[in-house]
Amino acid sequence: MKNACFYTLTIFAAVLGFSTAVFAEDPITCNELNATTFEPEGAEGSWFKPGNWSYDVPDSTKIACISSDKTAIIRPYICIGGEHDGEICPFPVPCPEECGPSPLAQAGRIRINASGTVIVDGDSHPANFKLYGDSTVDGELRLFSSPTLYINGQITFDGSGDIVLLQENTNNDLPTIEGQGELTLEGACAESCSPDEWAEEYRDDNLVLSGAGVIDIALDNDAHVVATHERALTIKKQAYGNGFWIAEPGEQTAGVLDIDIDIDTVTGSGTWVVAGHSTAEIRINTACTDLTGDFLVYNGTLLLSEDFDTDGNLVMTGGTITLASGKYAMFGY
Repeated sequence: MKNACFYTLTIFAAVLGFSTAVFAEDPITCNELNATTFEPEGAEGSWFKPGNWSYDVPDSTKIACISSDKTAIIRPYICIGGEHDGEICPFPVPCPEECGPSPLAQAGRIRINASGTVIVDGDSHPANFKLYGDSTVDGELRLFSSPTLYINGQITFDGSGDIVLLQENTNNDLPTIEGQGELTLEGACAESCSPDEWAEEYRDDNLVLSGAGVIDIALDNDAHVVATHERALTIKKQAYGNGFWIAEPGEQTAGVLDIDIDIDTVTGSGTWVVAGHSTAEIRINTACTDLTGDFLVYNGTLLLSEDFDTDGNLVMTGGTITLASGKYAMFGY
């Protein structure tokens, strides 16, 4: 029998009163009147410097376009006033003027072209970025140390690039994606994907969210979500979709995907994969599941803290399944 739990299924933003995305569905083009293109003199520069943009720093109404081979950097402190206004603080030399907190970095929508990069670097203090509409990542959006990406409403990321969460500071803070709506990762699995398409060779033309951090917003995954770090990639709200949920160690890290949900549901036909090394783990800490996708355990551990059943098949060529005391697991019925 299916696990009994309180299903909080998706309710559209209009019903709940959430603010929905300012822009939705239309493909992003960078020649629109409300578009501004990042074009610093060199290969990289501060998001906050007005001169680095074709039409000023983006606000909540603008489309931010990141050109190929350009890197826009968001950090918590900038130079204020004078010729270095908006530069990262400290400037290559200390700011000749005042150094102060950065304003909130934001954009109505963002398009990161192939080989383009946006780095939101929390360093020793939080740096935050807020998005109001559907966006395209063909390059890389990197959340580094302890920043927060705020999702305003129902927002879709598409493209063939990478959203990377990195925890490199010495404290316990992790990158966070949060909001009151829903984040959709629209990749090649929007319709369906074969279970064997979890492997790395299939990711070049697909959107990939990877690393370690906290996803504190409903997540519709039709792409690849890949945990690559011993600090877990933790999913805190509803999780569903046709995509891949993967624990796969990085070069020197363990790879832990932690589904840590209280009353919301984990649903969908997505494929769950534990692979790569004995340190890889997928932890499912909820009884609220209604899954139909396969579970592929090649190495590492699938850890189930509650009674667990799924219509999906179990394919196990290595690794272990660990059940909490007194709990059961049923696959493929």
